Amino acid sequence: MGGSLLLGRATQSLGFPDSPSLNVTHWSYSPGGSVGLLYQLPERWLIGLSYNFPVTYPADTVTDPTQNFPGFFQPVKTPYRLGAGVGWIPNRFFRLGCGLYLIGPSEGVALLSDDSHFVGINPTLQPRLGVEYTAAEYGEFELHINVGSYYEVSRVQDVVSRLHVTGGLEAKIWVVNLGWSLDESRRYENFIYSAGIDVIKVLRKLDLVPPEVRPPYGGLLPKVTYLSDEGLARPLVKDWEDRFKNPNILEIGEQLPERLKDRILKTPKDLQGLGKEILDAIESVPRQIEEEIKKHSSNPTNP
Repeated sequence: MGGSLLLGRATQSLGFPDSPSLNVTHWSYSPGGSVGLLYQLPERWLIGLSYNFPVTYPADTVTDPTQNFPGFFQPVKTPYRLGAGVGWIPNRFFRLGCGLYLIGPSEGVALLSDDSHFVGINPTLQPRLGVEYTAAEYGEFELHINVGSYYEVSRVQDVVSRLHVTGGLEAKIWVVNLGWSLDESRRYENFIYSAGIDVIKVLRKLDLVPPEVRPPYGGLLPKVTYLSDEGLARPLVKDWEDRFKNPNILEIGEQLPERLKDRILKTPKDLQGLGKEILDAIESVPRQIEEEIKKHSSNPTNP
């Protein structure tokens, strides 16, 4: 069981490009929160429930801030959202999930461009389905694939609902993370590209954070259906044992000043081999994949 509290802020602005002195902004604050429950069934099936409370950000509808647009600033409302879902996480390489969200009504809400089209007159159901698979896992390379779909039940009056198809790839190469994802539907197309640096992995490369103690790498196309707790987050492990003995965050913080001092003394010498380490890491990826393919070809029953 869990919950969260938040303090949100809503901002509304009205701008006049030719007369900036007439620009006005209104903001308001309101508390909110959510509660949730997750229960683990046999064979690593999970069921969950969540509820996000509705929030209203107040606005003074009497005050006339511009003389030309009386009552322009209106309260901002976010409806309640009730979610229920089922998931299957047999191991750290594969996860399947489906969910159904009930989104509450939004009374008195309309489009700014056309106030005759109301939004959220009735509660709506939003079904979702998704799968994620780690297709490759090596020391310096990981590839994650995800596909899914959801049905966008329109909350705008007289606007039809539509089915979406989603997908994405994430590659982790040395300390660099690269990602690409898409969301396709009728008259709708959205692409997201991402690039980032794994800060914790950088600190491990610099020997500022202790190396991670982890289970063996899965290699190419790890088996999906076998049940294993290895590498999963602690809340997903039924009988938790600190089998990998990773130091906690407090121990890492205590050790950091001394490790930083040692690293500063060693840096000039280590920089000479940094370029070679990067090239070796990149070149090792195709070699590891090739070896994995040969192993599977010689022994097709190997998981």
